[in-house]
Amino acid sequence: MRTFLTPLFISIAFCAVIPPVLAKKAVNKPLIATIVSYECGDNCYLTVKDTQGKERVGLCAAPLCDTWNQATEMPKKFVGKKISFVIGTGQQFDASGALMGEMEAFMQIKLLK
Repeated sequence: MRTFLTPLFISIAFCAVIPPVLAKKAVNKPLIATIVSYECGDNCYLTVKDTQGKERVGLCAAPLCDTWNQATEMPKKFVGKKISFVIGTGQQFDASGALMGEMEAFMQIKLLK
């Protein structure tokens, strides 16, 4: 017995597979912003202003943040610098090292000219 797939079935199957792949690529797209501030408490946070004028705050988890996080301060020369960045999810810890939760984190930061 021969079975034929209708074009409707093929379209539905194709659409069900494609959107997650596209969404995954869109999440990792670098964004552009300007550094506004950096501050530390139990965790260190970077605030940037994106090209639409919206401020975004996240954990500073990119390799560029390593020395800032160790010193618990960012050199003032970085305020106002234009960057490209990739957002991910980072974990917040309290002063005793206990996991408090997750939040948006700057996973990659590249300084732009």
